[in-house]
Amino acid sequence: HYTSPTDRSPSLRASPLATPVMDITPIPAGTPPVEAHFESKHEGDVKQASKRSKGRGSSGSGAETGTRSGDSSVAYAEIYVGNLDLSCNRDNLVVLFETKGHALSKCQVRRPKPRRSSSEGAPSSAYAFVRIRCGSAEEAREVLGRVISELDGVELCGKNIKVEARNVPIQQSKARKGRKASSAAAAAAPASGSGSGATEEDRQPPKKNKKKKKKKRTNTSSGGGNRRHNNNSNNNNNGGIEPAWYPPGAEAKHKKGKTYIFSQEFDPNFHVPRRIADKSNELIVAVNDFHFAMMNDLPRNDFYYEALKQVISEETTLVEIGIGSGLLSMICGSLGAKHVTGIEASKPLANVAMMNIVKNGLQDKISVVNAMSTEIEAKQLKHGKVDVLVSEILGTLLLSENALEFNADAKRLLKPSGKVIPRLGTQFITLIQSDKLDLITSARKWKGLDFEKFNQLKDTASLLFTKELGCRLCTLDPVNMSERLPIIEVDFANDIAGCIASRKMIRTKALRDGVIHAAVFSWEVYSDLQKSHKMSTHYEDTVHNFQRDMQWGQGIQLIEDMAHSDAKEAPIPLQVKAGEELIVEVRIAQEGAIMQCIVRRLGSACGEQPMGANFFSGSATSDNVKDAASSSGEAIA
Repeated sequence: HYTSPTDRSPSLRASPLATPVMDITPIPAGTPPVEAHFESKHEGDVKQASKRSKGRGSSGSGAETGTRSGDSSVAYAEIYVGNLDLSCNRDNLVVLFETKGHALSKCQVRRPKPRRSSSEGAPSSAYAFVRIRCGSAEEAREVLGRVISELDGVELCGKNIKVEARNVPIQQSKARKGRKASSAAAAAAPASGSGSGATEEDRQPPKKNKKKKKKKRTNTSSGGGNRRHNNNSNNNNNGGIEPAWYPPGAEAKHKKGKTYIFSQEFDPNFHVPRRIADKSNELIVAVNDFHFAMMNDLPRNDFYYEALKQVISEETTLVEIGIGSGLLSMICGSLGAKHVTGIEASKPLANVAMMNIVKNGLQDKISVVNAMSTEIEAKQLKHGKVDVLVSEILGTLLLSENALEFNADAKRLLKPSGKVIPRLGTQFITLIQSDKLDLITSARKWKGLDFEKFNQLKDTASLLFTKELGCRLCTLDPVNMSERLPIIEVDFANDIAGCIASRKMIRTKALRDGVIHAAVFSWEVYSDLQKSHKMSTHYEDTVHNFQRDMQWGQGIQLIEDMAHSDAKEAPIPLQVKAGEELIVEVRIAQEGAIMQCIVRRLGSACGEQPMGANFFSGSATSDNVKDAASSSGEAIA
């Protein structure tokens, strides 16, 4: 997001605060120009960046000599870094190399531009040339080998980078011979897989195999029109699905979109601790947003402890999806399980989890695998298929972290008689009145001034989370205006993704006179079919659990009178009388990850699709995912 240090003024560049992580040795005037190419997404689109340079050189083991004026003995390790994310900048590379003990004397990032005649869109990657100054050619060759082994394939800004050498390191005693010797070395260096004597074509950045790329395309037209659950895609997932959602910081190679490292979110003049500077920004944000609160939610930990204690013996093997800090796996190990495999998509989290496991002396019982669970096969597990599958991939909404999808896929790793924890889950919705909530979500009169028109901008369409509002719902004096209505019930051991209807309709009655200010979304999960142990996010249950409100909280959607929703004036509050019949409609998208609530008086007309036997649209419901109704109402079909 910020310009690199080389783009700033010389005075700022010289300041130690400008590059807090390491000191970059400047390149003096007169240094020979580097060789560079623009590598585009378009096949064969390779442009020379300098008339003097002719190619990248050998991709085997090389470096470029760069003798400076006045130096009698010097060599440079010249390195090509490819497959960079377009968001990657010089500072990212400096931090990456510095973490491995390599100080860069030069770093140039190249971002290719698409050709006007191409119809394939913008390029998907950038590349860079970096230089490490060494005392001799032998040292440069040693540095090259170490850099390639340490950094090739490492994740940076969401992509696995490719690290190659440019030319064979040589050493010169006179500055004026540096360029010629460098060119001679490039010509003499053998190209990988092409004998001795690389041609111009050999030294070009490798072209992409267009046919192979077509094979990797995902078939999104799986049965039922469900783009989120595709078992037929050829995506090297070892038989698993292609996930529709990836956890924060996941290094999965199929993850879509840009990923920024944490240090990119700061002004270059600011200090960022090295321990987190090169980590994924979304990972650091997620950990500090809810992971610490989650780990210290003691009733949550007790729920899993009691549930696992019922199923673990000395012969029990388990898999945990999303090991995080390692807490649940360590509970299993401390209860005497034979072995636990913890699967974690984020490499930094996987490393930290293993450190915690070793610190607690459970390394003989617990293994950590850095991958998506969808990429793991049963044969990769130490004891094959396991007895228990445990996970905690629950969001503020029950299914907002795709728990149903991941559990359904992970059954490949479970024995036919295996158990799943948690076993059952129910998503609820409750209509509430809260004057304090209304105070922070609507405009009122003050000292004779009327601000009602400002309410035209009031958002009654979006589902918000209590943390977004900066409050705990239990402190806003909410009053329930309806019963707690179950809208989705799932069995994590048997249900599959793709079977949740896009709309759910429930008839209920107002419990008292008043105004319905909002609909509240909360859930319950149970350890087994008998519901022996329960964990919930109901605001009544979190009064004395501050940590739970800080990690999950509840979902809130503001409500208006739908009879007047088409007007361009400010929304009108929904006034109800005790016993008045209401229709609660919940619209669902992305397999329960997103929801919207609409409340109407029974029989009111507001231009929506008429209710009746053919009202439901979207995927058909299954026997296990029901259109549920509360004790005070009935489901409408």
